[in-house]
Amino acid sequence: MAATILAIGLVTLAYCYLGGMKAVVYGDAIQMGLLLVGLAVCTLVGLERLGGWQAFTAQVAPSRLVAVDFSGWGVGDDRGFGFWPILIGGLFLYCAYYGADQSQAQRLLSARDAKTVRRTLLASGLLRFPITACYCLMGLILGTLAAQADDATSRVIAEQPDLLVPLFVRDALAPGLTGLLIVAIFSAAMSSVSSAINSLSAASVEDFLLPRAGYNDRAYMRLSHGTTLFWGVVCLGLAFVTGHLADTLIEAINKIGSVFFGPLLATFVSAILWPRIDARGANAGLGVTSQ
Repeated sequence: MAATILAIGLVTLAYCYLGGMKAVVYGDAIQMGLLLVGLAVCTLVGLERLGGWQAFTAQVAPSRLVAVDFSGWGVGDDRGFGFWPILIGGLFLYCAYYGADQSQAQRLLSARDAKTVRRTLLASGLLRFPITACYCLMGLILGTLAAQADDATSRVIAEQPDLLVPLFVRDALAPGLTGLLIVAIFSAAMSSVSSAINSLSAASVEDFLLPRAGYNDRAYMRLSHGTTLFWGVVCLGLAFVTGHLADTLIEAINKIGSVFFGPLLATFVSAILWPRIDARGANAGLGVTSQ
């Protein structure tokens, strides 16, 4: 695990350091293509191993098809993911993610013009759900396949669900496809890390360091390189200590995001509605609400 984190982190840090925002955007585009190829391959191979679509629908556990619980409010109980918390929380989560998060805003600000930004947001909104649904379908297929196996691998997957796809790629695919899909998995991790490093570096330089250092190209590049290295090391360190926040990776991500996205969105909305709020007041409110 430590070797994997270091390999992904160091390679990502290298191309963020050398290529900046352009490397992040082009890298994300290539990595997304690899992920879609991996999604299609795993889904089709999993279906073939199960015996086809009809065999899958006959064998999948009914409980796995219940994605949202409509029987209650979903607050204060353990019955799963309630509809209303998902709807209300998801609304604010994605408003913050697409409207106030630096990792997304920097991509939009890199677009050619406002028309391109609007098209990008529209495409993201339209394509996000079907792609996510395909990921869920792949998980159902591979989970059903793993549940039928009575071996050490299936027991490992039951204890660590995040290993479902990597172990399937390792054990079920041909050597060439295995290599391609491992690259796809690494690409997904690198995409997230590169966005974080670049956005942290950009915000640090623009908001804190550059006003004090003076506006010239040499100072800008020196500060950008320095903050990229600094935040790269920080992200690598956090990767070693945040792996046990939740049972699955997606839950861990949402736990961390839920702490910051609400206050972040409130800060931006406040700045729009009440222009008299200055940076000091906004930062104080953000710090208090994030505790």
